[in-house]
Amino acid sequence: MSLNRFVGPGDAGAVRPATEPEAPYVCVCCRRARLAKIDDGYVCPACGSVFPVLMGVPLLVDGVVPERTHPPASVDADIRRILEYFRLPSSVDNVNALREIFGRRYTFRQQHYTAENNSFMSRISETPLGEWKPERVNENLRAAVTQDYIPEELSAGTASTHNVRIRNDDDAWLVSQEVCNPVFISYHWFALDGRVVLWDGKRTPFPVPLAPHRAMTVPVSIAAPAEPGDYILRLDLAREWLGWGGLEPWERSVRVVGREADPRCPGWIVSQRREDYAKDHEYARTLLQERISGLGSQARILELGGTSSPQTAWFGLPVWNVDIDVQSLQIGALCHANLDRSSCSFVCADAHQLPFEPAYFDCIVMFATLHHFEEPARLLRSATAYLKADGFIAVLCDPVGHDVAGADYRRDLMAGINEQTFTPAEYAMIFDRAGLHVVHAQIDDLSLKAFLGRGSEIP
Repeated sequence: MSLNRFVGPGDAGAVRPATEPEAPYVCVCCRRARLAKIDDGYVCPACGSVFPVLMGVPLLVDGVVPERTHPPASVDADIRRILEYFRLPSSVDNVNALREIFGRRYTFRQQHYTAENNSFMSRISETPLGEWKPERVNENLRAAVTQDYIPEELSAGTASTHNVRIRNDDDAWLVSQEVCNPVFISYHWFALDGRVVLWDGKRTPFPVPLAPHRAMTVPVSIAAPAEPGDYILRLDLAREWLGWGGLEPWERSVRVVGREADPRCPGWIVSQRREDYAKDHEYARTLLQERISGLGSQARILELGGTSSPQTAWFGLPVWNVDIDVQSLQIGALCHANLDRSSCSFVCADAHQLPFEPAYFDCIVMFATLHHFEEPARLLRSATAYLKADGFIAVLCDPVGHDVAGADYRRDLMAGINEQTFTPAEYAMIFDRAGLHVVHAQIDDLSLKAFLGRGSEIP
């Protein structure tokens, strides 16, 4: 996961911020009442649930457990690195605040939420690939497809890659490299009458070993039959030299056409604009500010996945930056604590169980965030409930393509963090499954910027 650069008021043309007179949080346990403020957090007057505020960040998640820990031996070096990275003065107060932040560990009911936490330093320093325990490898293959992005049409005689999410349902690791009898994702082609057209499909390796009872999105290489027609595609696992099997039955009707398959991205702008990570975010903020300028002075912004550096904090409107990574939010709150021109609240919450009333926001913004969700279409559908009828969703700076070779990408996968990348056609499929209309979409080199609405137009 990449960490957005901290953007200060000098970077984005700050204006006087608007303020909200009252915290708008709704209980995520019972959904029956707004939370009431107490000395060290919030309490639900309906069900009695209590949510702490730690280092300026309310933990509005059901079941999160904060635990005191001993700071690692490297904590002093880590603190110096953070002070430099976020341009914070090396004051006693800031050093003590960072010691307090890294003196806790957070455990969530969902394993991948726990993985997202407690690993802040690995995102701003070079961290080696995580280890995996090889006691049991490729033994009793039991896996299932939980999500796929294989289109209804493929071009005859061509090979292409399409994301498939595989869940390992066994207690052994699924491994494709450096083991005897490696396991690959593969497929068979059948005619509609059941006749085998192709049995030995192309093999796709898992990018990293897939741990027991975890899921991973893998770009699967599929070569379509040479002759146009209607076929059945069946995915399966191939254990080299030992045979097929282990994947729950999965098959799909696919039409193979004698032309280039429909990319499903009509009207999308494709440019060769190539910027580094920070410049690309700066350009995306400019596009977003043009859209937001028409919303009015009372508009509310929800930024999902802004970690420590929400990109909308300087737009002069109330912003709620929601993330699941507590430590990064706490560092963001520390950075913003003494900035008069920040209008941002930092909130730890599950994006699928947001602590707000329906139709509360004028726009929902994500910078390099959507691809981290296991089911992006489900996330967009659930987020839409918190969007006003004439509001919009902005998906900005999400990576485009199927590059799974990067060291950072593989490191995060090994840590249990969800990483995946999508092609333009797959993003279009995601937006369509979410029931959203693409008002504007452009791809600058390998960076997607899309504005989505419920209807045919947005402000």
